[in-house]
Amino acid sequence: MDFALQFIVVLVFPLYSIEQSTYVSVYGKSNSTIILNSTLTRDNNPIQWRFNTLQITSDLRINPNLPNETRNRLNVVNNYDLRISNLQTEDEGKYECSTNNGGVLRIHYVNLSLLKQPTQLAFQNVSTVNRLIGSEGQDLLMECIAVGGQPAPTLSLVVLGTSVQTGVQELRYILRNIPRIYDTTNVSCVANSDALDIPMTTTALIYLNLMPLMPVFSAPHVNTLEMVPFSVSCTSTGSRPAAAIWWMVGQTDVTITASLQENKGADETFTLTSTLTYTVDRKFNLQAIICTANNTIGGFSNQIIPPDVSVSNVTYEMKDPTRTINCTADGYPDTYTFYKWQHRSVYGRIIRELDGESILTLPVVPTTLRYQDNGEYVCTVSNGIQGTDGAEKRQGAAKITVYAQPVFTADNDERNIQYGEIGKTVDIVVHVFSVPKYIFNAWFNNGKQIQTSTKFLFSESSTEVEDVFHGKTVQVDGYKSILTINDLTNEDFTNYTLILENGIGKSVEHTVVLVLSTPLKPEPLSSGVIIGAVCGSLISIFVLMVVLVFITIKKRKGHQQCETTVKFEKTDSDDHTHGYEEVQNSSSTQNASNENRNQSPTKHYEALGLQDDNAYDDLSNEAPQANRDLSPSRNYEKLGLKDAPHVYEDLTNKESQGVRVQSSTKHYDALRPKDAPNVYDELNNEATHGNRSESSGKHYEELGQKDAASVYDDLNNEACEENTANSPTKHYEELGVKNNPTVYDDLINEDAENKVYENDN
Repeated sequence: MDFALQFIVVLVFPLYSIEQSTYVSVYGKSNSTIILNSTLTRDNNPIQWRFNTLQITSDLRINPNLPNETRNRLNVVNNYDLRISNLQTEDEGKYECSTNNGGVLRIHYVNLSLLKQPTQLAFQNVSTVNRLIGSEGQDLLMECIAVGGQPAPTLSLVVLGTSVQTGVQELRYILRNIPRIYDTTNVSCVANSDALDIPMTTTALIYLNLMPLMPVFSAPHVNTLEMVPFSVSCTSTGSRPAAAIWWMVGQTDVTITASLQENKGADETFTLTSTLTYTVDRKFNLQAIICTANNTIGGFSNQIIPPDVSVSNVTYEMKDPTRTINCTADGYPDTYTFYKWQHRSVYGRIIRELDGESILTLPVVPTTLRYQDNGEYVCTVSNGIQGTDGAEKRQGAAKITVYAQPVFTADNDERNIQYGEIGKTVDIVVHVFSVPKYIFNAWFNNGKQIQTSTKFLFSESSTEVEDVFHGKTVQVDGYKSILTINDLTNEDFTNYTLILENGIGKSVEHTVVLVLSTPLKPEPLSSGVIIGAVCGSLISIFVLMVVLVFITIKKRKGHQQCETTVKFEKTDSDDHTHGYEEVQNSSSTQNASNENRNQSPTKHYEALGLQDDNAYDDLSNEAPQANRDLSPSRNYEKLGLKDAPHVYEDLTNKESQGVRVQSSTKHYDALRPKDAPNVYDELNNEATHGNRSESSGKHYEELGQKDAASVYDDLNNEACEENTANSPTKHYEELGVKNNPTVYDDLINEDAENKVYENDN
């Protein structure tokens, strides 16, 4: 009676605001037990369960008006949860749990269904023999549908052992440009649900129409005689349907002269052998013989081609256990040699070489260093056939991108300490390599985050940074983070830390020390240094004045220098009349005695040129006035041409006033021939009256030509006054041509130092 009254009250007074709490679906197996959970809390009013609007409980009591068979299978357990035993089909439907809580009617809905297995699972586009039929190189559609099932089953498509697509109740998948490796392989569709104790599976066979493989000759070349028939065979395999074969010799189609043999294999592919018998003449010499196999799907000729190499870009994360990259080669013949892979930076520097065939597996390195795997990977392949560029090795390249936590690059080492000055602005720069780019960056000062202000500014930009990848220093694309500090004070010279994070791995940080830069101040000079500098300057000025005075005096006494010996060498071979003019050695103003001369001076007249109406004039050697062992030597070489009047005039060597151990020597070399009037004038060597140990020597050799009107004037060597052990030597060489009227004026040697006058023109 009480249960009936409560039931009536609820129906008569539905004066509540209704709030729907939740709605769920549950499944149960037939003849099993299931518990429908209540999500409500009791508050003065009872919690009631209804089934399709029929009340079946009030708090812990079951409605006594229910049929016995139903009432016996119902119980209220735990927190007013409804337990149903021995589930039957009539138990399926919507259950409602409700209560009045503070004037609000709260409701929790549960939809109960019995689990049911799919009745069928099948591919939709298969043949009668359960084949998925497609064509090599074209798209193949695979569609799988499950019929029935409660709940709806989840489907998975498995191709070559790999799940490639999933779906609920049905799925579709397109295999693009399907290659022949999929031919005669099985593809499976697998259904899973709570209603199935084991997965439901259906399988179909991929069956492709195949183009023929590259035909192969029975011989790489054919040797034959003109007008004598030759025979060659070509074999094509792997076609479905059977291929046809065409023959070309040069530009001539000769297919009609060939025979064909066909054979079908167990895999239902065809092997065809065609034999060509043909007669050629000399115009076919070195012409190509081409065998082409083709069917409705496609075909090949037997022309050899180098491999086309392709590599696909791949992306990994730093924690991925295995990282590989594939290299595909397409050429004929299809027997390939794979060389070492090259890992290069984005700017082309080789980082490392790695062993691998068509698949490269990257070496294992610590997780935090896997960012160094970023870069370009080059695959090198050859099949022995040269490309149009003459190279047999063909290459393909792709990028490996590794997502890793940010890295502060190696070039930051030189910027760990940065400098600034009081009152000025400084930029603290940090280089970063981050793939992907960091999403969080913040600067800290002594553990406190720095905020943007007029004092502190933040900026960043992309830049080229330097880091070490697997032991090689490389340039990579990175970022530059800049902290700008304005109007520096003493408190600003401290540590600054940059923290970065990009969502991969952990956050990273880098600290820079800002140091006050102190400008160098010049040290004050001591009084001793100043006095020394002044004294040194005064002494230098004094020495310079003494030198100038000395030079002036020497110029005034220059006439007292002495020289003795004159030598002429290298006569020209021109057919001209020649003349040797006077070369005189005259004494200085100093008086010397005429006594005690051990040896008389020597004169040499050598290789004098032809002369017409020429006179070898008085070549006298007069001893010097003072006692001398050997006089200093002076050479006049290669005197240039002199124009008319042609006179080799006085080459005067005047002795010095003092006694000298060795006499000086003068050489007048390579004087050029002299034209008419040609006179070998007086070459005088005037000696002093003093004693001489050895006589001075004069050589007059190969005097050059003199043209009108030129004069080789006095070459005066005036000695100094002092006695010297060895007098200096001077050379006058290659005097140039002087035009009319020109004068080779005094060449004066006024001091006792060694000087050389060369190449005067």
